[in-house]
Amino acid sequence: MEGVGVYSFDSSICRAAIHMGILFPGKGGVVNVTLGFPMLMVYGVTSHEVMSMDGEKAFKTFKVSETDSCSMWMSEHMED
Repeated sequence: MEGVGVYSFDSSICRAAIHMGILFPGKGGVVNVTLGFPMLMVYGVTSHEVMSMDGEKAFKTFKVSETDSCSMWMSEHMED
């Protein structure tokens, strides 16, 4: 996984959400994913016991954020 706050596109969304403190290991959940802009460099740091690495030339990036409670309720109660 590469980045902190903004992650390289080949990083795990779940691990990024744990890294940001939005999700917790073994709990699962729903997050918002926002596609980002290319970056010449993304920086890494260990956070919430998940280590991310520095990376160069991230042509595609993303951010994760919390969902609102209405979105979470709908995802739990809507039929497939």
